[in-house]
Amino acid sequence: MQPQWLVDFLRNPHAIRPAVARNLVMPRFNLERDEIETLINYFIAVDRLQNPALGLEYLAHRPPQQDVEFQDRMRADYRERLRQTLPAASRKDADTADYFENGWRLLTDKEMCIKCHNIGKEPAFQIVQSPDPAQQALNLNGPNLSMAAERLRPEYLERWVSLPKRSVPYTMMVQYAPFFHKAPEYPGAPAMPPEERVRAVRDALLSWGYMPDPPLTGRKAGLRGDAHGRENHKGGTQP
Repeated sequence: MQPQWLVDFLRNPHAIRPAVARNLVMPRFNLERDEIETLINYFIAVDRLQNPALGLEYLAHRPPQQDVEFQDRMRADYRERLRQTLPAASRKDADTADYFENGWRLLTDKEMCIKCHNIGKEPAFQIVQSPDPAQQALNLNGPNLSMAAERLRPEYLERWVSLPKRSVPYTMMVQYAPFFHKAPEYPGAPAMPPEERVRAVRDALLSWGYMPDPPLTGRKAGLRGDAHGRENHKGGTQP
């Protein structure tokens, strides 16, 4: 997870996994911010020694997906590739194509991520109605993705989405067909090989709330409304 997210979480613990939230509550330790940062930098130092390939940095950096320069570059690179690969009659579509919109389309495809995760205003499809609150919690298989932009590291999110069981063998999350290396062209993401579809999902999630001009589906999903109360973050997604 992102170090800065862990800072905020330790200052204000909140539920992440609905299925266990009723019975497993993270306590508040009433630590001062400098104490929290010292603790997290210790965790980072241990990870840097034990697993240097993670490339963890101390509390200073946020994911590049949240920088406007990165967003502009990804959009421009994708449009240029479309101009080179689309038939001549369709090349004009490249001028309005949006790399981040493709990521959002994948996220909100009812057979994929949104099948089990709430995404802003878009509720998960796979929820069985029940008068028992505990049963309702169990039916929501995955955490609300509104926390991803501040909680998860880019490299972890890419690895997780591409093949979840590689990281957690017992997970309920599946590997979706558009992310297979041999999957056919996905209609919602033209000129994107499977590995780039994974990165488009990652980049859409991590830029959520940090994009001055969010794509259409991102605007439909609305503000993150996450537990940190950052729904009015400067430059954040507008409903």
